[in-house]
Parts: sequence; structure tokens; C-alpha cells
Amino acid sequence: MEEYIKLANGILSLVERFGHDRMIPACQIAMESNMFGYNELESILINREDEKSHVQMKGQVSELTPKHKNLRSKDYFNSKNIDKNDK
Repeated sequence: MEEYIKLANGILSLVERFGHDRMIPACQIAMESNMFGYNELESILINREDEKSHVQMKGQVSELTPKHKNLRSKDYFNSKNIDKNDK
């Protein structure tokens, strides 16, 4: 029980350090990423991921799938099937 009280106090200290306005999007990012620890939440705030996300939400439509060199879109697979059928 004491551990949870310390965790709650730690999160409240993040509110004092970074402000309520930054905690809301930081918690949202943490929940969407299944990151539920104090260190993860602090890292989001220190690295200003909450502010980057806020700018993205205001000015751009976010992509559902993150960009990564190993991810392929439907176009990639459709073009592979066309090439195989042509041979």
C-alpha cells in the first residue's frame, strides 16, 4: 500500500514540475503506449513528447501506423503480386 502512495506522490510531483497542462497529454501518450510507470511518464515530459504530440494534433492528421523501414503498405504487396502474375 505504501508503494502506491509513493507512486501517487511521485506523479503529483511531476504535476508540480511540469504543470497540469502538460500532464494531460503526457498521460494520454503513456496510456496509449501501455507505459504505466513513473519513469516512463517522466521521460515523456522530459523529452517533450507531449508537446510534439500536441503540435501534431493541432496541425496535422496523425498516422495510425508509425513509419518504419520494415513496414509495408498494401501498395507494396499489390505490386509484388502483379509482378509475380506477369512472369
